[in-house]
Amino acid sequence: MRKLMPDASGDPQDYAEVLITQHVVEEEEDAAEAANSDLRMLAAPAIFAMLGALLWYLVAAMLKMEFGAVALLIGFAVSYAATRGGASGAPIAIACAVLVVLSICAGKYIYLADLRQVSSDDVPTVTRLEGVDLYKIYAREVEDAQQFAQISGDDESVMQFLVDRKYGYYRDADEVSYEEVRKFRKTVQPRLEQIVASHPTFEQWRESYRSGNAEKVSTFGLMIDSVRGLDMVFLFFGVGTAFLLAYRGKRAKYI
Repeated sequence: MRKLMPDASGDPQDYAEVLITQHVVEEEEDAAEAANSDLRMLAAPAIFAMLGALLWYLVAAMLKMEFGAVALLIGFAVSYAATRGGASGAPIAIACAVLVVLSICAGKYIYLADLRQVSSDDVPTVTRLEGVDLYKIYAREVEDAQQFAQISGDDESVMQFLVDRKYGYYRDADEVSYEEVRKFRKTVQPRLEQIVASHPTFEQWRESYRSGNAEKVSTFGLMIDSVRGLDMVFLFFGVGTAFLLAYRGKRAKYI
């Protein structure tokens, strides 16, 4: 920056205004330079975070399961990339922690999306991700269908059926509304009647279940449902590693 050279022999007020203007301009330029510097320092960690997402996906794809310890490696790599560029302090540490979370979530999402696509014709694989035992569902629906075939079919009987077969958190039939009966008749009753009429085998029922339900399983839902306590532990250590090492900067001792 070319500094202004105020004439001290002139009007003192003009001289003071020039000094103030110069100080403000210098502060703005320093702030802009600091912001640009921070962005440059985050470029390398961001690249490592993207590579970390790819690593998470590749490890999970090869092992056919997610390996939480990869979170530690991602945290270490992201913070290392930041400190190698001379970054340190709380803002950089927070940014690195956020990058680690985004990296892990992206890798997890890509893996589950790929698995869901590959296993779209493999119902056990899809439902295993949901923690569902398909055969228990099959047995329950067959029993429901047999029980439903024995009732008279009027609204009051359906209300009691919904209570007995636990189609909701009802303590007695008076809590079941006619709107819920209408929804049951539209969505569930045809399926139960079809089961009674066709007596499907488990394989036949499973194919029907897949076509009606597997496509409704969202990748994001699977990602949330697949998080376990141990995953949270590794996530905590991965994020903590990134934050602490980036916060300490070059004072951090890497192995």
